[in-house]
Amino acid sequence: MCGGSDPIVSMRHFPRRHLVVSLTASGRAHEFAFCDADGGEESAGEWSAMSLEALVTEMKRKLEETTSDEDKVLGWGLLWLLADTFGLLSLHESMLHKDASMFGVEGKDAVLDFKSKFLGGGSKDNPNYTIDTVHEIDVTNRVIVADFECLIEGYEGRGTDIPKFDPDMKIFRVDALRHSVSYFKG
Repeated sequence: MCGGSDPIVSMRHFPRRHLVVSLTASGRAHEFAFCDADGGEESAGEWSAMSLEALVTEMKRKLEETTSDEDKVLGWGLLWLLADTFGLLSLHESMLHKDASMFGVEGKDAVLDFKSKFLGGGSKDNPNYTIDTVHEIDVTNRVIVADFECLIEGYEGRGTDIPKFDPDMKIFRVDALRHSVSYFKG
């Protein structure tokens, strides 16, 4: 997933084209496209187009097989960001630690309730976020750092998301720093 000795150093999401482009340390770019479940998108770039459900299933399968800690942290981090972007609440549920905390909410059930109220309207055609860049993959501490733009009406703004994993790669904490927020404006 990460390219072994040529790790991914940045990623950018292009929501209108249903495309993610990653850049490796050597400067190689990779495209990954996805489409609706009916396979409606014709052009897929380097990898074949697939539905979000198929993408999640395939990523989980590959993550279960990998022995690379870097692949695990980046892969599970991308899945978490994908769940937020498109409001994939069943994916959130499968990834949360029972004692997860984020944004003042404590415990898996409370986090899921918060997520369902805040992110429930997301879809491939109406995403909650765009994720511009993954800035850091901290393998030792099982943390990723990613920029986002919130597209949720009334909460628009930019920020940085910091998901943190336990040793079993379950999300136990998420912190976010908002750079700009529309709902603070008068």
